[in-house]
Amino acid sequence: MHQFWIATVSGTYASHGESFLLPNDSYHIVEGGPLLGDSPVRLGFLRTVLDDLAVPGLDPIDKWDDPEYVAGVARRQYVRYFGRSAPAEWVFRLPQSSMIGERLEVGDAFEIDVIDTWNMTIMPVGRRFVLDDVQRNEAFARAADPVALPEGEAIALRITRID
Repeated sequence: MHQFWIATVSGTYASHGESFLLPNDSYHIVEGGPLLGDSPVRLGFLRTVLDDLAVPGLDPIDKWDDPEYVAGVARRQYVRYFGRSAPAEWVFRLPQSSMIGERLEVGDAFEIDVIDTWNMTIMPVGRRFVLDDVQRNEAFARAADPVALPEGEAIALRITRID
């Protein structure tokens, strides 16, 4: 699932196939059939997250210079995937779009949902984050307390601009 989330926030598509021997000595990848294991339900959850976005589709916000996995539509909605290195808390930071889209501005307000991609839960943080420091390549809500993140891997954030 980690690779699916990486692919998604990198602006590409991934597919799922399983290759194991079936009782008839053929392979699942040849014969087809239901997918096995924990991935199918989690792929469905990823699809639900994507379908619930305020804006359709995800593109990398700054695929050249930003080291974080952040995709979305600049200044409207973002998905930040932490992967295997989620910190205990996250200080609000968004990359500026280097290619297309609107630039972030001081006063832009956002709400955040914490997504546990493995346990398939979405929890709203329940407070507003207002940008107070906008620089050339990134923007911050420095006055806001950090967002506490659950322990473990596979954590993502859905960050949505609000009026």
